Amino acid sequence: MQLVGWVKTATLASKTKKYYANGWRLLSRTKLVSMRLDHITKDDIDVLTFHVPAPSVNCALRTLRRMLHKAEEWNLLQLFLTALNALQEAIRVAYFLLVTS
Repeated sequence: MQLVGWVKTATLASKTKKYYANGWRLLSRTKLVSMRLDHITKDDIDVLTFHVPAPSVNCALRTLRRMLHKAEEWNLLQLFLTALNALQEAIRVAYFLLVTS
């Protein structure tokens, strides 16, 4: 995954690098790992399940959002707004669950 290489070489704070590494670790256990980024749909994101606490779910979803943004910057994706919007909604839901639990 190109994002993993970017995280290792980018001038990011060490905590940010650890955050993305944890997010990727969680995402790598999902079916998304075998999908092309431009094939990820809202439905794929909606059915993601993680058996971890809400803050870790949020980390995985934010990492996915960053991956989609970087893919757009690198011109690897032409259209991903639907998936991105679904991801942002999933983050809002995860945050709501975290706050209300």
